[in-house]
Amino acid sequence: MTLGGGANLYYGCIFSVDTNGNNYKDMFDFNGTNGDNPFGSLTLSGNRVYGMTDSGGTNNDGVIFSFNYITAGINEFTSTSGEVKLFPNPNNGKFTVSLKGVQEKTQINIYNILGEQVYQSSLNASTTQIELSNKAEGLYLYRVLTETGALVSEGKIVIQ
Repeated sequence: MTLGGGANLYYGCIFSVDTNGNNYKDMFDFNGTNGDNPFGSLTLSGNRVYGMTDSGGTNNDGVIFSFNYITAGINEFTSTSGEVKLFPNPNNGKFTVSLKGVQEKTQINIYNILGEQVYQSSLNASTTQIELSNKAEGLYLYRVLTETGALVSEGKIVIQ
């Protein structure tokens, strides 16, 4: 979100951008009536994000809003050909990433269940060893992306 800017200049907007910083897209514009000056963080629940504005709305005291990010197209990726395997899964924090048929440079991003990135690394070979034994047990999500931001693979891993 931005505090100001967007189509209505001073009211702010919700935007998306690819993981490589390209393809900025204005997703929603505040206009005073539906809110003004969004602030804080967006909270994800299901296919909606929730947030609030500092002002705007009926009494100019701000609003709480929700936004359907699925129908808006946020996080749509272009898939590439290729195969990614992570093994063993579940694991003790040590596992192998195997790439097959992927021609571009790639990186792996690993997130905890709160969506916080806990690991990022370039994958420079067909087989790469990952060490996350210092992370808490639980479910983690991963994405393997090309350097242009195209999705190669995504999935879940379990550390136990």
